[in-house]
Amino acid sequence: MKNQLNNLIKLNKPASIWEEAFPLGNGHIGAMIYGGIEREVIQFNHDTFWSGCVKDETDSSKRENLQMVRNLLFEGKYYEAEKIIAQTMMGTSAECYLPIGFLNIRNLECGGICRDYERELSLEKAEVNVQYKRVSSRFDKNCPVFKRKAFISYPHNVFVMKISGENNEPIRLIASLESDVPYEVTVKDDTIYMKGKAPNHMLPSYWRYTQYIWYDEDVKSVEFSMAVKVVTKTGEITIKNNSIMVEDSDEVIFYVAIDTSFVSFDKEPVKKTDCDSIIQNALKAGYEKIYEEHIRDYQSLYNRVNLNLFDEERETLTDKRLEAVKSGKRANGLIEMLFNFGRYLMIAGSREGSEPTNLFGIWSGLFRQQWQGNFTTNINTEMNYWAAEVCNMPECHEPLLRMVEEVSIAGEKTAKEHFGCRGFCANHNMDLWRHSLPIRSHPTSGYWPMAGGWLVRHLWEHYLYNPDIEYLKNKVYPITKKAAEFFVDWLIPDKDGYLVTAPSTSPENNYYDKDRNVCGISIATTMDMSIIREVFQNIIKMSEILDISDEFTEKIKEMYGKLYPFKILADGTLSEWFEEVEDVDPGHRHLSHLYGLYPAELITEETPELLLASEKSLRKRIAHGGGVTGWSRSWIICLFARLGYGKDCSITIDRLLKTLIYDNLLDSHPPFQIDGNFGFVAGVCEMLLQSHDNKIVLLPAKADEWEKGEFSGLKARGGYEVSVKWDKNFIKYYKLEKNGVLVEEKNEQLPFGYEIKI
Repeated sequence: MKNQLNNLIKLNKPASIWEEAFPLGNGHIGAMIYGGIEREVIQFNHDTFWSGCVKDETDSSKRENLQMVRNLLFEGKYYEAEKIIAQTMMGTSAECYLPIGFLNIRNLECGGICRDYERELSLEKAEVNVQYKRVSSRFDKNCPVFKRKAFISYPHNVFVMKISGENNEPIRLIASLESDVPYEVTVKDDTIYMKGKAPNHMLPSYWRYTQYIWYDEDVKSVEFSMAVKVVTKTGEITIKNNSIMVEDSDEVIFYVAIDTSFVSFDKEPVKKTDCDSIIQNALKAGYEKIYEEHIRDYQSLYNRVNLNLFDEERETLTDKRLEAVKSGKRANGLIEMLFNFGRYLMIAGSREGSEPTNLFGIWSGLFRQQWQGNFTTNINTEMNYWAAEVCNMPECHEPLLRMVEEVSIAGEKTAKEHFGCRGFCANHNMDLWRHSLPIRSHPTSGYWPMAGGWLVRHLWEHYLYNPDIEYLKNKVYPITKKAAEFFVDWLIPDKDGYLVTAPSTSPENNYYDKDRNVCGISIATTMDMSIIREVFQNIIKMSEILDISDEFTEKIKEMYGKLYPFKILADGTLSEWFEEVEDVDPGHRHLSHLYGLYPAELITEETPELLLASEKSLRKRIAHGGGVTGWSRSWIICLFARLGYGKDCSITIDRLLKTLIYDNLLDSHPPFQIDGNFGFVAGVCEMLLQSHDNKIVLLPAKADEWEKGEFSGLKARGGYEVSVKWDKNFIKYYKLEKNGVLVEEKNEQLPFGYEIKI
């Protein structure tokens, strides 16, 4: 049974900043709705509107000093090696995700005071509703009520907003468009058109150069077109200075279409944009049909999963609920709402055929966004999809799986030219054009050719949750093999005969070398070796399932046994670096050396010493101030859940709610970054359900505060759908289904952490 209150984000004032607006999306179009009274602002994005163009920036000279760097590293001269990498071995910057523009609606209602304002985002219907009254004085009893309803249809690929007045109260408004990129606006009859073009190159915001943006008419960059159709039943429409003015209409409906010239990552963006056909199809269908199909389509995904923590909250305003949590009130209802919100964002931001969600989902309000709004693949992009399969939304995983396939093609030349290896690789940042080079930044972040290995685990995970031998044979294995080929060539033996990576980094982290220099370059960091160990392990598993036995699989088995092992330091923590060193920031936001614990399954109950060392490492990180970002704190929830510590999960969730969530429930990096929202959902799922080592574990890390609850529809590896009910100290009921067929059902008292062999 759904708790309706926890499916509705509600505020009693318009957004004053971008981070307070409500997000809508259909995977392609993203919109942030402010809900203003005198002036409504709707900021639009499109998943394929990026700077840049098709280009080849690989440079084989970048590997000329590789052997020199390796020699220095094995001599313990890390700082010297790092300087050479920084000066001679880095690549180019990834491109920037750009906003399309703004639809501005200036209301011309007949003055007065606004009263009883409500702004709501329905997570159950994927729509924004705004309602308020206009009164001429506080004694006015006949105050008109104005309403707005907005949603974005995936089936019709169109944004729709209806504005109406109660009792046919006349609507008067002016609508206009603008953009931050060079643009042109024209108006024809009842439609506003806007066209614009992205720069063919932009530098990241952290590069403080005088020139940071380039337009070249001879270079094909992405162009967009946008059309806003204004439909009225009554009243008059006139054109005023490239704007549309509506007077005395009892209802106004806006249909907004956006299209770009983007074709694919490896082809020039020359597709002819066509908004008119989208608008015409929408008009032919009509508002009611579009709305009905939108609800049916959205709920076919959203309603697959339900979580109920039986919260007795009565406060309806979301910001008031957040304030109450900060004052010490139990947060069960907000946890349920934030869980629902994360699932909503995934459906809104990632649909079949769209681009994957970047650092900001598909919502980005700045022209020169933080970190370019790109795909940051040393944690953030992957975290965006940790919950996709367990939350029973493989369709929403599809954009990332497709991007992995595309970068496995784009990254072949990077592997060959930049690193001298077979297979494919990708580094710290990717973009629309599948940039895979080390980015033009500091080596501690930019030089990290391990992303391909992390990304291919998503293909394997998709197979585990949706077993399909043909998919494994034709997609997962061939692409994973290419990632493994890179690692086969990239690994080299150390003095003890172990296979290691050199150079190596632990993403964005640093240590002090023996001379107190700050370094980020090392040998065989735990993150590197964990990713490679997992890729090799998965190749071996796949070869057994597919009955493949050849020279390559034998090579993988041989090398697997020689990989540099996990190490436990003198203080009992898991080593992050090749040598025992002092961290520059012992509370660093990244938890890369714990990759083997989560998201991977390299450190389990079968490796108790490593499990304990991982726990000590995690607690040490937190004790020194770790978890300062929303996504980092979400990762901590996942790690504690994997360890089975519900109490620590609960403490981390409480801190997240108190410090790193905006009033509209968007996650704060700070500023906004969407990965924390998705990571939170993954963490809650991990508390409720785990499925590793051929078993399903029910409520392995339940929070003490969750005294009574139920969930349904979560997926376990193997293709099982799981439903559970609990009350106080015991599980009361569970059910397993597979492909709609009942597998097992029990209605009896069971302990938390109950294991089911599969």
